[in-house]
Amino acid sequence: MIAQREQNRVYFIDYLRGLMVLYVVLDHSMHLYSPFFKKFHRFQDFGGNLFFDVWHMHNDVIMMPFLYFLAGMFVLPSLRRRGLLSFAKEKFYRLVVPFVLGVIIIVPPQTYIAKLLKENLQQGYFDYWFNVYFWADMSSSAFWFLYYLAVLTALLIAIHTILPSFIKIFGRFATWLVNNPIKGFISCFLIGAVIIGASEIIWNTQWWTGFWKLFYVRGSRFIMKGFLFFLGAGFAYAGITRNTEILTRIGNSWKTWTLISLLAGGAYITYALSNFYTGAYTLEILRHFHYGGTWVDVWPIIEAYGGPLLIRTTLLALFMCSLVVMYVAIFKRFLDRPLPKWQSLAACSFGIYIFHEPIVHVVQYYYIQNETSDYIKFIASASVATALSWGLTHIIKGWPGFRKVL
Repeated sequence: MIAQREQNRVYFIDYLRGLMVLYVVLDHSMHLYSPFFKKFHRFQDFGGNLFFDVWHMHNDVIMMPFLYFLAGMFVLPSLRRRGLLSFAKEKFYRLVVPFVLGVIIIVPPQTYIAKLLKENLQQGYFDYWFNVYFWADMSSSAFWFLYYLAVLTALLIAIHTILPSFIKIFGRFATWLVNNPIKGFISCFLIGAVIIGASEIIWNTQWWTGFWKLFYVRGSRFIMKGFLFFLGAGFAYAGITRNTEILTRIGNSWKTWTLISLLAGGAYITYALSNFYTGAYTLEILRHFHYGGTWVDVWPIIEAYGGPLLIRTTLLALFMCSLVVMYVAIFKRFLDRPLPKWQSLAACSFGIYIFHEPIVHVVQYYYIQNETSDYIKFIASASVATALSWGLTHIIKGWPGFRKVL
């Protein structure tokens, strides 16, 4: 059974998942050192380097949307292979258990370190954890990914069960995309521009929306991530992930998509950073709703302030869609074979995602307001977090009980 499953693996898809998780670690490691975007982090360091802003903008565009796209590919095949009860049990161990344990055990050190730096907290960790965290500071942090993935998975299964023809639509759309690459790309880009543009008008770029203290998603992206998740399910339903001819054709076009991605990324990043304080990230539309405005009287606000924002979101959608195709093409062309290090990264990627963030925070706390170069701080944070979370996962994923979770 294991040999058969290994034979059926699509290596480059596994490796893409590993790379996207690695981008998450790198992105969390550079937040403190990006002059434009560090204000959205739990805490900040002085200084900053534009290099980290540029790199962060690439990571932010692709890493989480792509992870949802890849996750969508595996839901229905796994459901058919396992059956509903076995599938639900597996998802409980893979999504619910790490979410609960993460919120209780892994997130508190992050909020505690932030409190130490922001408020000069004099309270011991366990006193804070028991008396403050659960009552005032509880957060899902990076574990929001698991919560939202569980929601999308349940929604996909419910829709597929009640209305099987719905997923056929995504399957036909996926087939049309690969058979008409230019028209398909333009269609996806336009759909993304509408989704992201509308989302940012409603929730703004960095605003998170949700309920209670735990169940939040980033307003500007969660609908687009859901669309990509269902599109990934459509690709799998149509059999494209197993169609060697189509995948080879995509892989052979890697130069074209790399060029498109570089041009789109250059336009998006240049425009966004050049207009960072002059409208590209405007808060005026959000303020309109915050202070009691309604949809009836919002149009003058959109006319006055929405132009730069919608230009940026359109470029963002173009960059995001081109990166998805580019990464698929490059990995299919060059990495679709057994490679031990990439296999290890892919196998440990889930554990790396779960364990890395508190390690990043501890290293960043050690270097905070230190005269050491930002590059050295970033390298230390990223390498220590990657090595420890990767090694820890590799060690414990074979232990009884942990195997089901990691």
